[in-house]
Amino acid sequence: MIFVVSAKSVDPDRIGVLNELSVADSIKKQVKDDSFIIPVKIDDTPYSEFPIQIHRLNAIDFSKGWGPKIH
Repeated sequence: MIFVVSAKSVDPDRIGVLNELSVADSIKKQVKDDSFIIPVKIDDTPYSEFPIQIHRLNAIDFSKGWGPKIH
């Protein structure tokens, strides 16, 4: 599961997003796959604001872009 990390997705008032992350965390434990959740950071959200389920995971940082620009 790819979890897109942004200021909106980690907002504590976004219960739906947190519920989906909780379900993914349960599945991760069932399948015994620590890499089941892949966090992808798309803005300047500080790592300290990541939800507890992904706090210890290595996030892929796309906040400055995801590859070379083609004009």
